[in-house]
Amino acid sequence: MQRSHDRDGSTMYVQWALVAAAAFLAGIGLTWLWHRTVGPRKSADGMPLMAAACGTVASMYVLTIAFLIVNASSGLGDARSEAEAEAGALRDAYIAARSFAPDERRRLQAELRAYTRTVIDEEWPALARRETAPAAWDRLDALHARSLNGRGAPTLARSDLHQALNTVYAQRRLRVAAAGESVPAPLFAFLLLTAVTVPVFFLLMGWPSGTRPAVGLGVVMALCASGIFIVLQLNHPYSSGMRVSPESFRDALTRMEHLDARAVTR
Repeated sequence: MQRSHDRDGSTMYVQWALVAAAAFLAGIGLTWLWHRTVGPRKSADGMPLMAAACGTVASMYVLTIAFLIVNASSGLGDARSEAEAEAGALRDAYIAARSFAPDERRRLQAELRAYTRTVIDEEWPALARRETAPAAWDRLDALHARSLNGRGAPTLARSDLHQALNTVYAQRRLRVAAAGESVPAPLFAFLLLTAVTVPVFFLLMGWPSGTRPAVGLGVVMALCASGIFIVLQLNHPYSSGMRVSPESFRDALTRMEHLDARAVTR
């Protein structure tokens, strides 16, 4: 699983490099084509005004991209924290179930493992489609009902189990809600508009000709394209390039198996 995650990360970086390179070449080509067809600005009397106007237009893109990146990265961090909290609560519930009578303990722990596997195998792919796995809800509801009817355990252990399951429910609701979040379409459309407007406006205001100015505009377009690419990678916490993986649930399952192995060796 780690190899798959590393491979996805490498693919994303390669795509990022290709996008930036394509935008860089497009900027050079646009500068050459503009000066070939439209021609350079004749007078430099308005250069201070031109610089101020270009800075104003560019700042609209900078402000928009900064807001979207901060907002999207915050949402990604929240989704990751919610998944880790849910997985941690599952581990706590598994430990609390050890205090129940042997038969009841085996049933509770088997259902906890089954729910965890369902989240990993069925629900995570569904989250990428902005859906949930009904089987996961069914398993969690059945597990909660069994915990309420459980017998043969100290009051403290039953209270710990109920508290852990309540945490699972709460974090699960947040995790499912995060699957429907993404960058608002109007903001993303405005980002694209400003990214296209910036280089064109620079040329309209008299961007100079020559190799160095062409390279400069290529860099500007590469940066604009890179910003859009980053937003797209952060756009959805479960399907974009920078997405939340079910690794915390795999860790929880490994921990459960480790606890079972320790119980057998005693």
